Amino acid sequence: LALFNAAEDAELFFEDFSRAARNYLGLDFEAQAAGPAASWESLRGIYAEAEGRFTSASRLVVRARRFVRERFADPDLDLSAIAAHTEVSKNHLSWEFARETGENLSAFIARVRVEAAKQLLSDTNLKTYEIAEKVGFSNVETFCRVFKKVSGTTPRGFSS
Repeated sequence: LALFNAAEDAELFFEDFSRAARNYLGLDFEAQAAGPAASWESLRGIYAEAEGRFTSASRLVVRARRFVRERFADPDLDLSAIAAHTEVSKNHLSWEFARETGENLSAFIARVRVEAAKQLLSDTNLKTYEIAEKVGFSNVETFCRVFKKVSGTTPRGFSS
């Protein structure tokens, strides 16, 4: 289920990359490539400059995030599935992810799912339970609870 368009992918990539830079590498990419006018070329240049500084742990987090973005609609997506995909232990993945991002993996999964749900709420006339299923929740109650926790409003409140 591909819900993110190229602009959103770029925005998510830049958000992830700059967060990793701030939290882990101690670099300020926002000063170098701030705002929506930042071009792909400047972003690629910044990335190339810092790529050598990424540790294997950073690559692990990038792979985990990519896997979550590709598979967020799978209701079975959890720490175990991501650890198996990245070929590390659940404890190691969890620790590295939190250390580099300042966010635990389950919160990241929830945030990705809620962002996808927001897009569906804005762009479609699907029912709440249908959206919940499309973004990886097995029941609508859990979806509504997580949506409110992440976004501060209910799905119905968001779409109003």
